[in-house]
Amino acid sequence: MRATVRVLIVEDSEARAGLMVQSLLQHGLEVSHRCVQDAEELERALDEGGWDVALIDYDLPGLDGLAAIAQVRDHRFEGPIITVSGTSGERTAVECMRAGAHDYVMKDDLTRLGAVVERSLADAEARRERRRALEALRASEERYRRLIETMGDGIVMIDTDRVITFANEAFAEMVEQKAEALIGMPVSRLCDPDDAAVLEEQLTRPCGEGGGDCEMTLRSRSGRRVPVLTHATALHDDDGHLVGSLGVVTDITARKRAEEERERAYAERELVLNSMSEVLALHDPDRRVLLANRAAAELMGRDPQELIGLKCYEAWHGRDEPCEDCPMDETVRTGRPATAEKSGRDGRVIGVSTYPVFDEAGELVGVVALGRDITERRRVEQALRESEGRYRQLVENVSDIIYTLSPDGIITSVSGAVERISGYRREEVIGRSVGRLFGPEAEEYARGLFREAVRTEADVFQTELEFTARDGTEVVLDVTSRVRVEDGEPVEVVGIARDVTEQKRLEEQLREAVKMEAVGSLAGGVAHDFNNMLTVILGNAQLLTMRVGDDPRLLGPIEEIQVAARRSADLTKQLLAFSRKQVMAPETVDLNDIVEGIEPMLERMIGEHIAIITNLDPELGHVRVDPSQIEQVLMNLAVNARDAMRDGGRLTIETSNVNLDESHPAARPDGLAGPHVMLAVSDTGVGMDPETQSRVFEPFFTSKGEEGTGLGLSTAYGIVAQSGGHITVHSEPGEGSTFRVYLPLLEDEVTHAAEEAEEPGMPGGHETTLVVEDEDILRGLMVDVLRMHGYTVIAAGSGEEAVQLAREHEGEIHLMVTDVVMPGMNGAQLAALMAQERPGMPVLYLSGYASDVIAHYPALDERTDYVQKPLTPQKLLRTIRAILDRED
Repeated sequence: MRATVRVLIVEDSEARAGLMVQSLLQHGLEVSHRCVQDAEELERALDEGGWDVALIDYDLPGLDGLAAIAQVRDHRFEGPIITVSGTSGERTAVECMRAGAHDYVMKDDLTRLGAVVERSLADAEARRERRRALEALRASEERYRRLIETMGDGIVMIDTDRVITFANEAFAEMVEQKAEALIGMPVSRLCDPDDAAVLEEQLTRPCGEGGGDCEMTLRSRSGRRVPVLTHATALHDDDGHLVGSLGVVTDITARKRAEEERERAYAERELVLNSMSEVLALHDPDRRVLLANRAAAELMGRDPQELIGLKCYEAWHGRDEPCEDCPMDETVRTGRPATAEKSGRDGRVIGVSTYPVFDEAGELVGVVALGRDITERRRVEQALRESEGRYRQLVENVSDIIYTLSPDGIITSVSGAVERISGYRREEVIGRSVGRLFGPEAEEYARGLFREAVRTEADVFQTELEFTARDGTEVVLDVTSRVRVEDGEPVEVVGIARDVTEQKRLEEQLREAVKMEAVGSLAGGVAHDFNNMLTVILGNAQLLTMRVGDDPRLLGPIEEIQVAARRSADLTKQLLAFSRKQVMAPETVDLNDIVEGIEPMLERMIGEHIAIITNLDPELGHVRVDPSQIEQVLMNLAVNARDAMRDGGRLTIETSNVNLDESHPAARPDGLAGPHVMLAVSDTGVGMDPETQSRVFEPFFTSKGEEGTGLGLSTAYGIVAQSGGHITVHSEPGEGSTFRVYLPLLEDEVTHAAEEAEEPGMPGGHETTLVVEDEDILRGLMVDVLRMHGYTVIAAGSGEEAVQLAREHEGEIHLMVTDVVMPGMNGAQLAALMAQERPGMPVLYLSGYASDVIAHYPALDERTDYVQKPLTPQKLLRTIRAILDRED
């Protein structure tokens, strides 16, 4: 968030001061201000301190503008000083700039004020940064100078045997030794091995053989490495014989450190300059480029080094002579900052500011140019100017309530949205207490804003308020308020109140949907376990029927058990449909039967405000699909239609036989033509544009905002595709939508009823069967039934156990019967592993439902043998016999 700019205004007119503040606010600056009218008030304000910028009227009745500038400057004011005056002329501007002002703005053109203040603040900050950097540099240079002045050179003498004969205290301190302890010590002991030979050679070199200074490293007593600069001079006796050498050793640790710091400072400077998004360049007084950052080079599409040495007009404009309105020329000529707007590449507008650089003698030694891309700012300013005339209309037509309150809770202004949300006319609202209209909670909130603003110094507050509209409806408002403070006292509240009643209702619906999803998951789990138990109940009941003979006293109760178990099985199917955890088990069905069966549920689901019309072809052919999945498609399409008809309408469901060929509008691009059964769902809703239609079947795409998940139509698409069909959509905005599902016509007209009919009897066999079921009681029942009818049975309680038993069994296993959902290895994974170890062995799947893991495996279609739990011993035996006979 942009920091608040504290503005000190020297102006004898509060109205004109208000215009200045308004101009700054319109420019996007957060402003707090104080207006003073004479020198005494100005002095008190300056003593108070903390001002970021000073705006000074040039023509004041009791205070001359130039005197005011001088008074501010005498107070060591560090912020920019901007003169605002109605007196035109370059002479006035020059006088103000010479007096210390940083810029000059005419009263009749205050639109520039915000940009001038923002630029001047940036310039002031840049000046402070430069001053801090220069002060730091001077301090660093001063420290280095003192270090050099106080540093003593080490003096050491050695004889021709390279043994130390003398060392002063400075040298001794370098190596952390006593001077007397060094006498008689070989000089090589004080050097790194690599430097020892170099030092000895230099110290023993005869005079006149050349040489010079040599850098090397000494080792102190504590092991510290001391970089030094050595200079050796040969020593001779009176006869001219070499008797030793005198070495001057300078500790250059500080110099090395300074070099490293200088290199680091240079790298940091380069990093800072090249990290700036603004163009920055330094020029000499002849306008030649001395330094340019990366942004400057990128602006011109050149390498920074290519710009060095070029004149400013050559580097930035590709000209052979200076520009007529060049700010660089003005700064060189006047020694003052200058600004201009220049055209950059690709039509960009660059705001250029130039600043003089003086040496200690006050001579101009350079000019810094700072450039900013202001293309977007100019575009925004133009847009703002164009929108000023529409501003009030915008406020009046905004959907939220915009209001202001006095400190005593009186509504002083309000936008037109209050009439739509509250039902009260605006003239009834303005001037009345907020509590009388919106209740005591609103009044307490309003009064609390001022107390909290004083106590916490915060100025923005947010809450939710409930009130009763004029028509008696309950409305929930999301209220954001800002407390305006003047001279430390809150004087007004400006706020926005948004009607979130519908949002709250939708949030409640979402919570309900999450709850229902949890209930659905629970229902699926209960149905699965219940189906296992029902299989045991039905199986044992059927076995009892076989054992009790014709005794009516026992057959009656057993029959009642079977009837109750079958009814319970129907309940589990409903639970599975609710939880959407059914296995995709295709059957031969008539779509008319599915539509007629689900129509009552659709009527309850979509509501009474939508009429359902069915137009079903009585000669409709059969298809092979999973009935429950097609019901899911119908429900998803109906829900989508309901959401498109919020104000009511008609939902039409049609069926017909169609023959898809190349000329048919719904012909498949993959060439799958021929006879199909068509199921169409149409609505009279809002319709869709072409872009929405192109994405309507994408997962997670929704046109309903936060209300939708984007899964309904994508799920329908997936189910239809799994069933071998395809789905199309046709829609026009405002004309409703029609979804058509095409499913291949089943040539063999076998009815569902014939498919489900069971022949009497329990056929047996002699083959070996592997039974895999994690439920002990159910596994025991299946083993007993199979063994009673002649089968050899291998029983396993898990997939892992089944694999082990199969590997240990030496003979053939003719069939594996496995539960789909089991802990650890599930039925599909077990079947895949068995297909590798015992190729060709058929598999019969059993399940009470398909959990999420089944979604990752192929659907159970006509090529997959599957029996839905609960099942009877008769159904189990007949299915096993049919599979084994088919394999034979």
